[in-house]
Amino acid sequence: GGVGTDGFLTFSTSGTEKVRIQNNGWVGIGIPVPAYPLHVALGAVAGQGAYVNLSDKRFKTNINPIKNAVSIVNSIQGVTFDWNTKLDSTLKFEGPNQPGFLAQDLLKVLPEAVSYDQSNDRYSVAYSKLIPFLLEAIKEQQKEIELLQSHSQFQREENQQLKLQLQTVLSDIEYLKTVL
Repeated sequence: GGVGTDGFLTFSTSGTEKVRIQNNGWVGIGIPVPAYPLHVALGAVAGQGAYVNLSDKRFKTNINPIKNAVSIVNSIQGVTFDWNTKLDSTLKFEGPNQPGFLAQDLLKVLPEAVSYDQSNDRYSVAYSKLIPFLLEAIKEQQKEIELLQSHSQFQREENQQLKLQLQTVLSDIEYLKTVL
């Protein structure tokens, strides 16, 4: 490794750059120009614990509940796909038949979950940003289920009352037949 002329630090093996730390502090692993503070382009990333996002209420303003989440989720198309390894042979993709979303399609529905790397002309999805919409969609559906269950219970009770009334009417008819 060494320090480049523009102040970045690189680590290489066999003449191939593996890690670059730019003078702005951004780190690229397997990518010469990181587009994010930590940009990994050598396949999957693993860890021993959860990835943690700052979510302290004190750092948030203009807080609004998510509405119509079921409609939003219904507009998202999940897909399975194989990576196009011919487009960029330097990227290390996982195997075939991967689940996910198409960033350009998701951009139309949830643009806040899509980012665009101008330097490499590529779109990426922040999958964790879908979780609040999925959670609210589940809650909306649960309310609908409970409403349907309540309505169904009301219908059962009403049907039971109608059956009793019908039995009374049939009994009255049978009695009238015997009297007339």
